[in-house]
Amino acid sequence: MPPTRNNRKSTRPVEKVKAALHLIDLKHLSIRKAAKESGLSYVFLHRRLSGNTRIDSRSGPDPVFNSFEETAMSEWLCEMERRGMGLKPKEFLQFVHNIVKKEKRKNPFTNGHPGHKWYYSFMARNCNTVRIRTEVPLEACRSKLTREQVDNWYCRYRDFIIEKGLLESPSRIWNADETGFCMGSTPGKVIGPIKEKGSYHIPHVTGGSSKERLTALFCASADGRMMPPFLVYPAPKPQGCNPLTGGLNGSAIEYTKKGWMTADAFLKFINHFDKHAGPERPVLLLIDSVSSHVDMSVFQSAAEKGIEIYRLLPNATHLMQPLDRGVFGPLKLKWHQVVRKHYREHPGAKIGKLNFSEKLKEVYYEFYKPLTVINSFKVTGIYPIDSTKIGDDELKPAVVLDQKEMQPQSPPATEDYEDTMLTEDENSESDITIKPIEKIMHDSPRKYPIDVNVVICKDGVNRQKLVDYDDNDRSDDVMLSSYGASFFTESTLKCYDQDKKNSPAITDFLIYPKAQAGKPKLKSLLQTLPDNLTSDESIRKMALKDLEKTRSFAEREKKAKQVYVKNCEKQLKKQQVQQKRKKQGKQKVKTLQKKSEDEVLCIACEVSWVDDQENCHKWVGCHVYDGWIHEHCIPIDHDVSGLADEKSQFVCHLCL
Repeated sequence: MPPTRNNRKSTRPVEKVKAALHLIDLKHLSIRKAAKESGLSYVFLHRRLSGNTRIDSRSGPDPVFNSFEETAMSEWLCEMERRGMGLKPKEFLQFVHNIVKKEKRKNPFTNGHPGHKWYYSFMARNCNTVRIRTEVPLEACRSKLTREQVDNWYCRYRDFIIEKGLLESPSRIWNADETGFCMGSTPGKVIGPIKEKGSYHIPHVTGGSSKERLTALFCASADGRMMPPFLVYPAPKPQGCNPLTGGLNGSAIEYTKKGWMTADAFLKFINHFDKHAGPERPVLLLIDSVSSHVDMSVFQSAAEKGIEIYRLLPNATHLMQPLDRGVFGPLKLKWHQVVRKHYREHPGAKIGKLNFSEKLKEVYYEFYKPLTVINSFKVTGIYPIDSTKIGDDELKPAVVLDQKEMQPQSPPATEDYEDTMLTEDENSESDITIKPIEKIMHDSPRKYPIDVNVVICKDGVNRQKLVDYDDNDRSDDVMLSSYGASFFTESTLKCYDQDKKNSPAITDFLIYPKAQAGKPKLKSLLQTLPDNLTSDESIRKMALKDLEKTRSFAEREKKAKQVYVKNCEKQLKKQQVQQKRKKQGKQKVKTLQKKSEDEVLCIACEVSWVDDQENCHKWVGCHVYDGWIHEHCIPIDHDVSGLADEKSQFVCHLCL
């Protein structure tokens, strides 16, 4: 079968040279036989064994970046991915283009832009360090979680467990959390016809609405038990039927306005939990810091029933909540399978309030395994208590948002060891001096480690000699290499030292992002509460917070009342002024009416009729009362249409 792209195996020449050197040293083969068995030419192997050519050299043009620079970039890519700032292939190619452009480095790229061919070659050369990974969305508040916060919480949690005598009682350690179930099925890969030209997309009938969800609160213990679910449905309550018919025995249900968990619904769940948690007290209930779970009435009711509510570290439930880590994943997977099966067997029959409990029972029986629940507590370090279950790589995003100055992590470099001289016994077959240039541990699977040393013979010829180091004698200072064991000779050591340096442009680009220091935020009530929410201190702080809310509400009401009274007084004064002006206008009209013809005055200019006889000005009478005004004294914006028609009635501006 001829080799194809998928089944052919390619071995790098460096690895073949290593194998050949191994045969020469241990099996005492000649160079020609070792080259033949390793699949290399005699000249190719001889040049590298004599020291005239580097072992990792290759034919063709010089690479754009040397091996150390590529190693630095690959380590930088890995660290960026751990910090949640990973680069996509196109972004990385643009990153390389910026380096080449800034440094004006000679390259075979088109317009200085590396293509996919160079990208795939880079990934192949650094396959032991980098590969394509799928990102998982992480909220900014969750990315601020630090190792110090995690360790401190586990220390407090361990002390609390010991204080309550629950260290050897996994049956009394519970975790509760709610999750939503979609009423519609999800699309996936199915068996279908071969795609032809002009073919349409394969449809998937979801059955129900993808936006319709029902909430179910599950509770599991560290010994593998699970309580019957506590369901939360949106109001109103169905009439004439029981939605729990056909569901798990002992299930409970509560109705809220939107079908979400509320403080009142969680208070009823505490009664449900008390019923199924067993007679032993106290029992521990681990919850998250959702606002619907933090309520003083809930804490008081739980304390009376011997239930110790202990909250998980805020913004860390994706790492520390057992139900999130190991239960809800397989549960939702089975749910989607049951929903698809239901809509395939019963087209048009939707899943809703009436039959959700029945379908959830079917999913529960297919999913539930006590070992799954036990492992979910174990993987989070909740029981047995182990803070190391949360790895440092999972907390790396906090380095970006942490305001504390941290030492930047530089890509690992190969450490130079001091040159030492090892002299063999005088009675040995050949008097040679072995000078170890560098010891680098091979990270590929081998039965024994291999190091290469420069052999300086009496004739002055430099040769390479393999030295086996026992695993017990190997120290921890042996450095790892991203591409395996490297072989060096004295003639190539100078070239190797030059390749170990990064160019200034690459050093400037290989930096890690850091968030700028912002304004300190005030701590909320959730941040000030102790972890044990049913403790006296927690209840006291909640009571003080409620009292503070009541006082602030009373102060706001008082200020609002003062503003309202002030506005009413202003409105009343305004009305009084308007009434006074209106009254004064009526009095003025009455005085004009009482005057005789000899005492008639113009309403506007107050010139008398007698005094104006010599000027012969035209006077106009108001129809409302017996007042008179000069025609030229009428305001410009006043309607004078009534003057043109003798039958119409004129009204002055004071009467309007």
